[in-house]
Amino acid sequence: MRESCGKKRKTLRYSPQSLAAWLRRVEPAKTAAAVAAAIGAPERTVEAWLGGEASPSLGWALALVGAYGPAALAAMFETPPGWLDDAARAARRAELEAAMAELARQRAEM
Repeated sequence: MRESCGKKRKTLRYSPQSLAAWLRRVEPAKTAAAVAAAIGAPERTVEAWLGGEASPSLGWALALVGAYGPAALAAMFETPPGWLDDAARAARRAELEAAMAELARQRAEM
């Protein structure tokens, strides 16, 4: 930990393995092609991330967050900060609630 203005701050460490595993979970079929299409990146660029040959630039990292939400940013770290983990969970909760509402609507129409 480092100290800044008298406060101890944990250093965030990028984890290419964590990002690659998360991308594969989110896009299990043709991961590189699916992620590339979602963010407008060349497929070879995404393949390099998945293979640990390269890391996303800031621009591509922001594109991942734009396409996949805060969980994408959380997946980039060995241990994401609590606020980021909370944001990722809240976004997932909202997705699930929207899906449940849609299912309830469909059920009511039957």
